[in-house]
Amino acid sequence: MEQRGKVLVFRARVQRRSKQGSGALLTCDYEQPADFRDKFREHILLWLSKRRSKTSVSRTATSTGSNKAPTKRANSQSSTPTADSWNKSSSISTEKKRSPTSSRSTTISANSSGAWVLLDENFFLTKCVDTQADQSVILHISPANGEQEAALRNLQPDQFSKSQVAYAHQNEAAIMQVESVRSSSIKGKTTFILTLRPAQRSQGNSSEMNFSGCSADEIARLRTRLLLLNETPDIQSKNDSSLINSSVEGYDNAVKIKKSIFPDLWTRLKTQPKLFLYHARLAAVYHLKMSRTVEHILEFKLNLTKGNVMSIRFRGQRKQVYGQAPVVIEVMGNCNLEA
Repeated sequence: MEQRGKVLVFRARVQRRSKQGSGALLTCDYEQPADFRDKFREHILLWLSKRRSKTSVSRTATSTGSNKAPTKRANSQSSTPTADSWNKSSSISTEKKRSPTSSRSTTISANSSGAWVLLDENFFLTKCVDTQADQSVILHISPANGEQEAALRNLQPDQFSKSQVAYAHQNEAAIMQVESVRSSSIKGKTTFILTLRPAQRSQGNSSEMNFSGCSADEIARLRTRLLLLNETPDIQSKNDSSLINSSVEGYDNAVKIKKSIFPDLWTRLKTQPKLFLYHARLAAVYHLKMSRTVEHILEFKLNLTKGNVMSIRFRGQRKQVYGQAPVVIEVMGNCNLEA
């Protein structure tokens, strides 16, 4: 009780200073740890937004008072966007203005997918991804526009069946069953809370087999190069090439690999290169894991320099079979995004 009294006195002093305008300290009550998390995120984003606005005003005043013209660096974007910044169209305005064919002074790269998540063919920026012990996932997503909100509402399972979605986040991917879709609103900002659970029967068989002179690991290497580098398998010297091609595509997998996924994605996002890298990496992780090409992603980095070529560095570990040491597939090369 003595400690509680001291806390109340301290809080009263802080509130009094805040009302008097002598400090920037604020207080806020919460009931549960989840409430603290949500309020803390909301308040720190508001603080960052105000700080960013003050910084912009300060820079504008400085550039106005100077005889020098403002440089392009003043408008450059951070290479690692915050969760809130991607929700605002202004955060990528600089990248939209840049021509995709213009030269870039620095390499744009991504070795993670940041806060992005893949749900079917849609990409969402998450506020929180909580993976449970049973591999179920709880997602907190604030839709950036009406289309995203509609897509999230459409995931709500009905009373007769539960919908399934393709899911990928960071280096994990699965076919997930949608357990529930809830929403909450704080100061007019809607957040969706999705609960997903792995749909075990939709993941495909546990392992692949050797086929027509090609080992399962060789087939997996060919599939990796096809997906990441758009490299057609060179199997002309082997018998039953058409059947091996079917194995490379993955005849009994959750997804089939017939070509690289990058060029089509580049067509839609070439004016937003950083966003393209995040989405490209997520989509590739999903295809690599759901085609049973690799079980674990050890390293996956994408680099985008001037021109329409993306360099790729990848290492993935295959599923361990019969107690043998798991095989690691490594790929280094370039993918022509205009192919």
